[in-house]
Amino acid sequence: MKWGRGRTPGTSSLIAAVAGGGALAIAISVLAYPPPLHGGVLRKALILVVLTAMSELISIRLQHGQSAELLTLFELAVVADMVLLPASVAVVVSVTGLALALIMQRKPPKKFVFNIGQYALGVVPAVAVYHGIGHGEFGSARGLVALTAGMFLFTLINLVSISAIIAATTDTALMKVFVEEQKLSIALGLGNSAVGMVAVSLYLTRPALLPAVLAPTLALHMSFRGWVQEKELHRQMEEETNKLGRIVEHSSEGIVLADADGTVVLWSPSMERMTGLTEQEAVGKSMAYLLRGRDNFGRPVSMDVSSGGEPTDLEIVATDGSVRWLRVQHGPGFDGRGQLSFDVLVVTDVTRQREVDKLKDDFIST
Repeated sequence: MKWGRGRTPGTSSLIAAVAGGGALAIAISVLAYPPPLHGGVLRKALILVVLTAMSELISIRLQHGQSAELLTLFELAVVADMVLLPASVAVVVSVTGLALALIMQRKPPKKFVFNIGQYALGVVPAVAVYHGIGHGEFGSARGLVALTAGMFLFTLINLVSISAIIAATTDTALMKVFVEEQKLSIALGLGNSAVGMVAVSLYLTRPALLPAVLAPTLALHMSFRGWVQEKELHRQMEEETNKLGRIVEHSSEGIVLADADGTVVLWSPSMERMTGLTEQEAVGKSMAYLLRGRDNFGRPVSMDVSSGGEPTDLEIVATDGSVRWLRVQHGPGFDGRGQLSFDVLVVTDVTRQREVDKLKDDFIST
């Protein structure tokens, strides 16, 4: 997971507590279940380290303001580690695989130690429940219940850790973050765990069918990631649109946006003050029709879409009958083929300026 820039002393204390708790949990598991180190276990452990790292690298990024959460297939690998390896070896393999993935992702030190501690605090109790209560018997009802309970505990501990760090970095109430996160996190955690159980069962009984489970899981995961990315892009576009809307609304300059055909699609409040035409009256109309008047020499002129150039002064008659001088600057936009796609007009009311200039000229001439 990723944190925003607003770190506080409380955040540093939380990171230290989680990292220290994780290290203590690993040490207790190794002392309670001394790992067997014969060749068969080591070979299987090395393979599962790689698979665990891969499961963490397949991630979906969920944004929370300036913070983000990564959803992975890590639970699937944890189930395999727990079932196929002795208790303490499963803990070490899960944490080592995670560490390898974090190194490959080049996580900063604070994020690295927090994530290691966070997952260690979840893995150790899960392993203890499965091997302690379920006696590590995957084929028995007792073992399956213990495995499910252990993975639920793993998911819950990680959810609390994630909620705590998001709450600390975004200055949000912990319970609010927890409630927002719990449905998706628990559903994905238990879903990944269930797929892991099916995958392990097939590995132990019919290995040839294993791809039939893993391939659809990866496909669904990738599809969900695409949906999340599209949703995040839509959120960013809405955010930028809102920012642009606020700029347009409060700008003292008039802003007009027209498409390539010269049809007005945006008419700012300042344009309404200058011309007397409301946004409802202007949008959908021809820009050349709305912005027509006379130039400095009294010749009829109208504003149409342009590829750029010098600002143009235009004398218009507003809806209240007043005469105004507007200075219009074009800001054209082009598509990938170099064709004019839209035109942004920035309009300045220079009526007062021209009146002052005329008074100066009259004074000098007399």
